[in-house]
Amino acid sequence: MRAVANSLAAVEAGARLVQGTINGYGERCGNANLVSIVPTLQLKMGHDCLPSLPGLTEAAPLPDELLNFVPDPERADVLAAQRDDVRLLRDDADQRGWTGEAARHQRVADALDTHLRHLDRRARHEPGS
Repeated sequence: MRAVANSLAAVEAGARLVQGTINGYGERCGNANLVSIVPTLQLKMGHDCLPSLPGLTEAAPLPDELLNFVPDPERADVLAAQRDDVRLLRDDADQRGWTGEAARHQRVADALDTHLRHLDRRARHEPGS
């Protein structure tokens, strides 16, 4: 998370380029998570980005699949909490009449639901579970 915070602070201070990786792979080596940075830069700070926001939610799980990465099912509580937060944001946007923002939050909540189901399936099929 420090790489994300540092990148956003650098943009606020005038930086025009942020380097990172999808899902922050290698983040302990200083690579920021573009899946966290791009939405913040575009939606909260008004910057144009490459990659752009459309398709980012769909692209985020691809590295995990290609790397055969198995997330820790013990951390499903964190994803569930994020999903609940996103649902609250969706409801708030809906109440304010921000239909595009509400739809975007719904897509993120749906993606988190899919990921949680995937974690649950993996947990049930692991040896010793």
